[in-house]
Order: sequence, then structure tokens, then C-alpha cells
Amino acid sequence: MKIKYKSISNSIPKEAVDFLAKSGFLPGGQEFMDIKELDELIKNHQEYASSKRNLFESFRAFLKFFITYANDEFKGKTYSFDHIVPQIFSFKVKDEKQYLRYTLYVAREYANYIYNNINEGDIDFYNDLITETMCDFEYLIAQYELNLKNGKLCSLHTGERTNMDSFDIRQGASDLFHLSLCNNIKHISTRNLQSSLIFFIRQCLEKAGRSFIGYNSLNDKNGNPIHQFTQISWTFLYDIKDKGLIQLPFQVASIKAINDWTNGYVHNPKVYCSYMRYYALLFIQELFKPIKAPIQTFCGPKGPSLEFGDFQIKDFNALKYEFEHYVTKIYGRPLSIDWMPPDQIGAYILNMGEPKVFSWEVLKKELRQEKWRNDMKKLKKWIKRKLLFKRCDKD
Repeated sequence: MKIKYKSISNSIPKEAVDFLAKSGFLPGGQEFMDIKELDELIKNHQEYASSKRNLFESFRAFLKFFITYANDEFKGKTYSFDHIVPQIFSFKVKDEKQYLRYTLYVAREYANYIYNNINEGDIDFYNDLITETMCDFEYLIAQYELNLKNGKLCSLHTGERTNMDSFDIRQGASDLFHLSLCNNIKHISTRNLQSSLIFFIRQCLEKAGRSFIGYNSLNDKNGNPIHQFTQISWTFLYDIKDKGLIQLPFQVASIKAINDWTNGYVHNPKVYCSYMRYYALLFIQELFKPIKAPIQTFCGPKGPSLEFGDFQIKDFNALKYEFEHYVTKIYGRPLSIDWMPPDQIGAYILNMGEPKVFSWEVLKKELRQEKWRNDMKKLKKWIKRKLLFKRCDKD
């Protein structure tokens, strides 16, 4: 599908165009993408009070246009979660064109979801949804056309502030608290509330990671929790993924990517695109989907659970040993682990395995040897630099 462009002056008076251009409000130039479905949706959204049916029909038409646009690009090709998730939930984009292609794929999934779930009778509640969808989809199409289809740099009809300041966060907290007292949800802005689902996903993964490994907390010698390890679970599981101790519905790299992405939101909140939030939630739902048939564990068959999905541990004692060795090495001194009873662990334990005794003295020796090796590497580099400088001085 080829996107055409039209002059802004076709939509608004020339005097207004000149004023906007001088004021810096047309960074993409004086052309818009010519998408009649978007134009119609914007018009009906502005005239919402006069015809709710027109707004609903134009919203569906725009969603259908977007789905068709994306379908023309993918031509029936599908991608797995493990292929998509590590690519788009990353803070470093290695290939912008590939990134845009994957985000278009995810946005199409979201558009299909909305298209199949909206109802005309609920149009009063869709104001924020329509606004956000117009902003996210128009921007994505413009970027896709510019970077992958030799399109033009153009201005946009829509736009949305993506940063979240302290006022936004306070307002979101207030709206969430008073939600049960509100007699009509359409009076509440969902902008700040929607973003909070990223925090819930983070908490879900943090809790699931601890439960999967089977510990409640990591404590110092005085019994106080060690806070630096609150997010250690999925990093550990990623680092031991090739040891054959665990089995998950998706690659650990995908789960870690989502976990890292949600951590980034907690420390630097922003309004992510609606389709990104949707796909993160969809991934979590699939990750925790209950098993269909009982799994044979060390203590007999075990059925589905609402707390975890198809999470399997093949050798629990070996996993415990690896984890204790891993966190103690990072901490650099002895610590204690509050382990859960096997029947409370958030996974299917296939085999308990042979007990392994962790030794701090053995690890301390390993750490000394490792420090010595690192010191020798630094010394060799220092000697090489000195010799190089001497040669330069002689020359």
C-alpha cells in the first residue's frame, strides 16, 4: 500500500500554515500523509457529541486501514514471541529498520485486538483509547514510510506528550485510588493509569522469579534483607540457561528483556506506545498460561496452577547450589538464603537431585585466584603501555 501526501494548506488557511511554520509547530514540513480514514476519524472525534455512531464507524475504519497496511507489509509472515520480544523491548536499537518492522507487527496485533473487542454501545468510554491510537499509529506509519519505503518527512495531525512528571504520577495515583468511588469511568483519564501496568508486570516477574528459584529473601549476617538483589532472579536464570536445569515456555532472554524494560520504567517513567504495553501484557499472559495436562514431578503428578505456567526445574538441588554460589560471589561475603519448602515453590520440580553443600571457604579461594588473575592481566597491560611509551620516547 502506497501512502500519498497532501499539502497542509489543503486543510487549513495559508495564514495559519505560515504562523505554525514560524512558530516551529511544523517540524516535518508543510505536508501531511493523505489517509482519508484518519482524516475522517479526527473529524468525527472533534464532532463526537453530534454523532457517536459516526465516531465508532470511523474508528473501526481507521483500524481496518491500519491492519490492511500492515498485512501488505508482512504478506502472511508471522513471528514468535522469542523472535520479537528481545528486539523491541531493548534500550539499544541495533537496526532501526528492523525495529520499525517488528513494532509495526506488534501494532497490527494490537489493532486486531481493539477491532475485535470494541462495541458501539461503549463509545463514551473510548475517548482516550481513540486519541492514543491515532497518535501512536500515525507516528508509526510516518516513521515506517520515511525509513523503509522512501517516504517523505512530514508533519502529523496528532501528537502526545510521552514524559511523565511528578504531577502525572500523583494524578495517576489519585485516579486509581478514587476509581471505586467514581460513578462513571469516562470522567477518568486513563493516560497515567495505563502506564502503571508496566509496574504491575515488573512486580509479577520479580515475585515469579523468586518463587521459581524457591527463595523468600537474601539476608546478610545480621538477618537484614540485601536490597541489591531484588532483581537478581532473571539475571541468574539467564546466566545459567545453558546448564539444563530449567525449562520455561519462552527463552529466558525474552523474559529478561521484558523484566529489564519494566525496571527502566520504574526508574524513569514515560508513556510508552499503547501497542508496546499491549504486547508486554500479552507475553506475560502467555508465559503464565496454565498447563493443559498434569506434569509428573518428584512427588507425583501435579496439575495446573494460577500462580505459574509451564515452569519446570529438572534438578532442584543443583539449581539451589548454583544460585547460592552465584549471589555469594557477587556479594563477596557470606549471606543466608531463606528457602521455601519444596511444595510452595512456583514451578514443577521434576527431580530433587543429589544434595550439594555450598562452601564459602571454597568460593573465597576461587575469588582470590580470580582476583590474582585479573591483577596479573592489569599488570601485563601496564607493562606493555610502559614499554610502548619508552619506544615512542626513543623514536
